[in-house]
Amino acid sequence: MSSDEILSYKDKYLGGNKVKGMSASGRIIPARLDKKELDNIKELSIKVFKVLNLSGITRIDYLYDTKNKKIYINEPNTIPGSLSFYLWEPLGIKYKDLLDQNIMSAIREYKKKKEKVSSFDTNILKNFNGLKGFKGAKKF
Repeated sequence: MSSDEILSYKDKYLGGNKVKGMSASGRIIPARLDKKELDNIKELSIKVFKVLNLSGITRIDYLYDTKNKKIYINEPNTIPGSLSFYLWEPLGIKYKDLLDQNIMSAIREYKKKKEKVSSFDTNILKNFNGLKGFKGAKKF
């Protein structure tokens, strides 16, 4: 929530209380949208996360056109400040648990990547009289 029509630098970084930054900003979680719109945002967020091959804690920002009731993706933020812990707390996820889940996810991702093996079976020189391997190669 901002004190003006748009979220200003002042609202975002110079909050009106002792704690500065977005964690001090007013917010309503979940947003005041109907269930259909909230479900649409959740589905869209999952699709964006998968299509962009994101991992870890990602905050996806949206713009909402109240007149036409349309939702627009603004940006995925792959390194949200303070891991956006203040967005998870109203959903019952404590910062400590958020960190634990993120560390476990990173470990699983690392193990999965180490198991992957890629190979390419091709002869890119086949149309240029190229040879597979060294069989028939001329000696210099």
